Amino acid sequence: MNVIIRNKKPKIPSYAIFSDESGINGGSRYGSISMVSIRYGLVTRYLSELEEILQCNNTSEFKWNKLNGDSSQSLIANEFLDFVARNQGNLRIKTIIWDKMDSRHQVKGIDKQKNVQLMYFNLGCKVFESWRDTVYGIETMNWNLYLDEGSSMNLEEVKKFHNASGFKGAEYNGYLKTPVFYACKYTEQQSLNCPLIQLADLFAGLIIYAKDFKTDQNNSKRDKARQFVLQKLLSCSLGIKLIEDGLYANNKFINFWNYKPQGDYDKAPTKNSITTLQYS
Repeated sequence: MNVIIRNKKPKIPSYAIFSDESGINGGSRYGSISMVSIRYGLVTRYLSELEEILQCNNTSEFKWNKLNGDSSQSLIANEFLDFVARNQGNLRIKTIIWDKMDSRHQVKGIDKQKNVQLMYFNLGCKVFESWRDTVYGIETMNWNLYLDEGSSMNLEEVKKFHNASGFKGAEYNGYLKTPVFYACKYTEQQSLNCPLIQLADLFAGLIIYAKDFKTDQNNSKRDKARQFVLQKLLSCSLGIKLIEDGLYANNKFINFWNYKPQGDYDKAPTKNSITTLQYS
């Protein structure tokens, strides 16, 4: 399916993406990125609803890595998931996970930052495509992108992936023009000031936790708190299941993508390589 992305600056954004990541640095075997996307006109309302959840729990910020037995963090996570269930028709939540020890990543001189950028690229494409059904008869979709200030993704690199050569195609697709996606504004924000980024953080953390989940987990406060949130995710009418390979969603609005090498040719970039962004 062809998509054309142009890096221009139209006046009025029509959609927004809020993104965060987990496991990129440190000793985690897995890395993940989650993107929450909504119509731009709902941004203020949804930020307000999530901010109210935080205030009612006397907390300024939800963070997955603080989900260590603190009851307020657990309650916030559960209420965030209730928020998603109520609004799932207006949200798209796409989350990608990859194994840093698989064959793709067993290369000498791996460029970890560039590899993360490729994952952002692939997931961003999935997000754009997920809104195609909303642009029937409309040519353009204008996007604002908000990344956590601590993201591994450099803003300049975000702009580059929207000019990638992999997105050249016909202007027409049957009787309809191929939608053109304009990336019109790129912003780094502190997650403290943006609950929608905190929501992305929740899903980025959950997908890694579920990947490693075992029914005989230890009984630490941290693990009990995370099991509590995982069970909430599985029970709140989102069509999400825990399968052998991690999380699976039978839901067109929420997806978990377990990225696997596409073949022997699919290798992570190295520090001396030239990377061509190509949608997998």
